This record gives sequence, structure tokens and C-alpha cells, in this order.
Amino acid sequence: MDEEKDEQPPFRWNRQAICMVAIFLVAMALPLGGVVWVARDYLSAQQRQAARAAAPAPVAVDAASLERGLERVAEAQFASAVSLQDVGAALTLTLAPDDMTARIARIGELAREAGGSALEVGEPGATPRRVRVQVAGSREELLKRAIRGERVDFSAIPAGTATQMLEVELRAP
Repeated sequence: MDEEKDEQPPFRWNRQAICMVAIFLVAMALPLGGVVWVARDYLSAQQRQAARAAAPAPVAVDAASLERGLERVAEAQFASAVSLQDVGAALTLTLAPDDMTARIARIGELAREAGGSALEVGEPGATPRRVRVQVAGSREELLKRAIRGERVDFSAIPAGTATQMLEVELRAP
């Protein structure tokens, strides 16, 4: 038998051919995937190194001099902003016990309109009831008049930086 003269049958896709091609692709994908993975890691390492080289060097900071500088700025900024004084002024109102809660709420509203704040001190149910009000010193007299029931315009006088404490005492008749 002469093998050179025997003709090969034509190629046909069958189950064995498909299995061989699949095995070949898997066998080639593993080393090629490894090469791609190593090249990607190498390139990202190069980019990180270039970024570090381009970044500015860290600056050494002297903590003590930074603290002194911040203290000087704080003193210059806040030295005269608020000066609290002792409760020097007291205002006494005589009201029916049922009206005290509403009047305390109204005093808080007036204090906020004047640019200040109000806080009830002591026991809420005890008599006499006391409210401490902090307000700009320039608006203290206006606030006293407003608490007594007069109509005032707080925008007529600008709020200063110095504050005053006012104590309002509410007593029952």
C-alpha cells in the first residue's frame, strides 16, 4: 500500500475537532493571560512611581510656631468680639401665674429679635420664675422697653459686639 497515493478524507467539524480546538484555546489562554497580568502590574507600578516623583515633597511644619500663630490670630479676631458682664440689671414683672409661661416664651422671641438669647433659670414651676437674657449692650434698653410691653424697632440701633446680661424676674401678685 502506498500511503502517498491515499487521499485524506475532507475535514469535517465533529465532536472530536471541537474538543481539540477548545483544549488548544484553554492551553494558550493561561500563559497569555499571565503575560497580560504581569504587564498590567508592571505598567501600573511605573505610573505610581512617576506620580510619586512628580508630587511635591512634604513640608515639615513646626507645631509650636503654628500654635503660636493660631493663638495670635484668635486673639486678634476674638479679643473684643464678646465681653460678658455679670448680671447687673434686673427687671421685675408681676403677672398672673397662668400668663407666666406665655410671657417667658415672648421674652425669648424678643431676645432673638434683638440678636440675643434667653434662658429660663431655676425650676420651671417655682415662683418667682427667672429668665436670663443675653443681648447686645446697645440694644439692652430697647429690650427692657419691649419686655414691658412697648413697641420698639430693634433695627433702629445696630448691635454692638459687647453683650449685657439682663435678668427678668416674673412674680405672681
